[in-house]
Amino acid sequence: MSHVPSFPLLFTDDEGETQTLSDPAELDTTLEFVDDFDPEYRCVDAEGQRVRVLVWNLELLALRIVPDDFDATETTISETRRPGGTTEYTESFRGEPLRAVRQDASGVLTAVPSDWRDETTPDAAPEGRLAGLTPEEFNVLWMKARGVKR
Repeated sequence: MSHVPSFPLLFTDDEGETQTLSDPAELDTTLEFVDDFDPEYRCVDAEGQRVRVLVWNLELLALRIVPDDFDATETTISETRRPGGTTEYTESFRGEPLRAVRQDASGVLTAVPSDWRDETTPDAAPEGRLAGLTPEEFNVLWMKARGVKR
């Protein structure tokens, strides 16, 4: 199943103003900052599915279909140590992996997915344990792995 929404999107900001966004370029030029932990927003795609949108400084970072009752503050963050010294932090909602950050032994961070068009879903890591990160801290780490300075 694709996690990429179909256009147009209906985006409603925290003040109740609704915009119709016809394509991804409109998100980059219309929305300056949209984050799960900033003022609330609601976004649905052409099929009525809820969409998670992350935009930072007019750059679309994430665009993904999520459950209708998705709440980023209710995500769980697990930590898995991989061979070779890589640590993977995985964000999940009700057991479904959404995003991940891999940190290699030298400290280099890699975001999964690496781009909003990338339909790569992080591996479910059953051996993972709860990480010492809050959902907000994970979000900052993921954005850092994407090259965003907050």
